Amino acid sequence: MQQQRSKAIWIVAILVAFFFFIDPFRLFTGGRIPTVRESRETQTELANYLASAEPAADTVLDLLRTSDVVLIGESGYAREQIMFAADLIPVLDSAGVRNLGYQYANREDQALIDQLVTATTFDEQLARRILFDHLCVLGYQEHVEVFRSAWEVNRRKGSSDEPFRIVGLSNRLDYEVFTNQDDLKDPAVMAQVFATGIPDVVIAETIATEFLERNVKAVAYMQMDHAFTGLKRPSYEEELAAIGFGGTRRAGNALRDEYGNRVVSAALHGPVRDSRSRIGYGYPAGGVIDRAIPTDGGQGRTVGFVTADSPFADVRVYGDAVPADTEGGVTLRDYADAYLIVAPIDSLTGLTPIADFITEENREQAIRTFPGVSPEGASVEDLNEFIAGNAKSIADVFRKF
Repeated sequence: MQQQRSKAIWIVAILVAFFFFIDPFRLFTGGRIPTVRESRETQTELANYLASAEPAADTVLDLLRTSDVVLIGESGYAREQIMFAADLIPVLDSAGVRNLGYQYANREDQALIDQLVTATTFDEQLARRILFDHLCVLGYQEHVEVFRSAWEVNRRKGSSDEPFRIVGLSNRLDYEVFTNQDDLKDPAVMAQVFATGIPDVVIAETIATEFLERNVKAVAYMQMDHAFTGLKRPSYEEELAAIGFGGTRRAGNALRDEYGNRVVSAALHGPVRDSRSRIGYGYPAGGVIDRAIPTDGGQGRTVGFVTADSPFADVRVYGDAVPADTEGGVTLRDYADAYLIVAPIDSLTGLTPIADFITEENREQAIRTFPGVSPEGASVEDLNEFIAGNAKSIADVFRKF
């Protein structure tokens, strides 16, 4: 009985993929993972460039010297990417940048976030509550470590020093109204889901009010779909218009249109959703970037570069996020203003599930706020199994590259 109940949870949770949460269970058809080939001369040029490129954190600091907000876009569910955000916090603080916008926390919880990162002792249960408030299935230790990193920075400060802040960028969505998958296309239902705002709109508004309007430099960490500044996806806008939300743009697009180059994007290297691939994911540049990553760079070495100033500028980008009808294709300089490599795709690992993230105390709330049709009757074990299964599924994807 429990096995059947768990299977049901995994099926309905596919709805999580709607717009803002990566879906490791998409069932694609197709052949092998698509790749493209470049000449030996080009491959050597690209490899030599990456071998001498600066660390990824330095690229972020360079961007902040000429811009005010750097939107770091991640591919989702990669431990190395989220730990890069955690490791970046002390680097930013040392450079005088004391704000990190974080998609995986709600702006309604800002008082709790401020309390967490400035407390005398680190309250891991409070960190978990903040993650749970954002999404009840976000029980991964790496997200806790982002908050811990800010707390550790602040513990080293004097009472008169400006604290480092993590700013929640998101809003709480009302999933309780879902009854079946068709609700995703029902304007009346989606109006209730988005009663507190469409995620992209809220992210853009929060970055504008918290950072840009205050002339405060900051980094904002989010999924790549939200971070696009130059690349525009008409299909996204059309999908939202079809359910009654016309005129909605991706957060990065809206910020670039309003604030120009004060806002720039930096993409973290990772797999992209690609329906041509047998596993549902592909290389963002057909494998060209991965083949150029030095194999002897040592564990933990990262690299970053401004795309337009690099030999990768005209490398073509692929994947479901890229408009198929773009004349001449989308290049890396179109895709993001900068590119950050913290690991080759085949070296990425999954997140670490928190074994007791769902408890008897929060089980009923988790069922009510589950991102999809409510899995009524699910046990604590079922829900924690789902969280662990998400991480395992994407880790399995990484191993197939």
